[in-house]
Amino acid sequence: MCRLQVGVIGLCSALNVLDGFDLQSVSFVAPILTREWHLSPGTLGILFSLGLAGIAVGAPLLAVVADLRGRRSTILICLALISASVLASSAASTLFELALLRVSTGIGIGGMLASINTLAAEFASDRRRDLSVSITQAGFPIGGTLGGILAVYLVGHFDWRAVFLAFGALTAGMLPIVHFLMPESIDYLAARQPPNALQRINRTRQQLNLQPLTALGTRPRFAKYSALGSLLRAPFRPSTILICLGFFVVPLSFYFLLSWMPKLLVDFGFSLKGGISSAVFMNLGGIVGGIGYGFAAALYGRQRVAVTAMVLAFAAALLFGFLPLTLSTVLIGSSIVGVFIFAAFTSLYALVPNLYPAEVRASGTGLAMGVGRVGALLGPYIGGLLIAAGMSAHLFLAVMTLPFLAGALIISRLPRGEYSPPRAD
Repeated sequence: MCRLQVGVIGLCSALNVLDGFDLQSVSFVAPILTREWHLSPGTLGILFSLGLAGIAVGAPLLAVVADLRGRRSTILICLALISASVLASSAASTLFELALLRVSTGIGIGGMLASINTLAAEFASDRRRDLSVSITQAGFPIGGTLGGILAVYLVGHFDWRAVFLAFGALTAGMLPIVHFLMPESIDYLAARQPPNALQRINRTRQQLNLQPLTALGTRPRFAKYSALGSLLRAPFRPSTILICLGFFVVPLSFYFLLSWMPKLLVDFGFSLKGGISSAVFMNLGGIVGGIGYGFAAALYGRQRVAVTAMVLAFAAALLFGFLPLTLSTVLIGSSIVGVFIFAAFTSLYALVPNLYPAEVRASGTGLAMGVGRVGALLGPYIGGLLIAAGMSAHLFLAVMTLPFLAGALIISRLPRGEYSPPRAD
């Protein structure tokens, strides 16, 4: 791929690093909040879930904006919302204030995730599309890893408010970078044809080493429909239903493990540093799993590898509950779990862009993410209820990881869709 394509994928991945910072920030400070604000497991589970509830709202709504007004402008709007919300979280003095700010943070993250996933798929070459989307999604566990390391330092030297202050400042710092360096998607410009679309397309095509266009064709037939309305019309209805179900069940288990692991290990007797370290190792494994999915999908097919990853995610998470609770085994086990749960999660983002044409692609991604965040919201909350009820670690891990198997069955039924046009390498 050329320099512009690599730069766009790099920017999308960097933005997802910040999403990993911002979404997991409350998990890093959860043990301190529990002590200072006297939070019960059920209340903490609700707090974990509120950011995901925001994503459930923001992903479909702001993804429509990305299809109608552009990927780049939507990313800028989301960056501004996320940075303002996270910075304000550092000044929260009550649970209600922090809860509202977690929702607004999630709304921005939802729109951001749908937009950057679509943009990465549209700028990547055909041969490297799965890898490019995987690298973009690998930004999330990288953010979790770096965020966990930074959180250990900040909590040790300052307090929990410093975590939100630092993460919000880093997010705000990306606004000028995206404004000056992020191009608009050629696919969006060709599908929606806003003013000066041809000139903007040709500027980008020149950077991609492609021949300029002399004219744009007629607007695609799906552009006349509302972006969300066309997703439930033929020929997209079967794909939309199945991908939404996949996005529902896999995040249910994924976010349960991601949100509760530090707190569970602290309850088992580990130090706060040990609990956060397990999250760091899980995210490190996730980097390997997410990028590894991209390479494996290019060799064996994205759908087959997705199903395999989901089955292995169930097995790894279930076996984690039987490990002896020593620091070395827990950290190794956390990293192995991270490999497979992030591979399973990343596979959904690699599958969805190929199911829809450009004029509804971000909306398709956003709708699936929005439905999926209902599952993501329920995962941490149900986990909190099961833990508060005194259920054994073996049993609630088994219950909360079964959705990975359901995801494997659903994705195996997904129709093959291929609407992404080839790109120059």
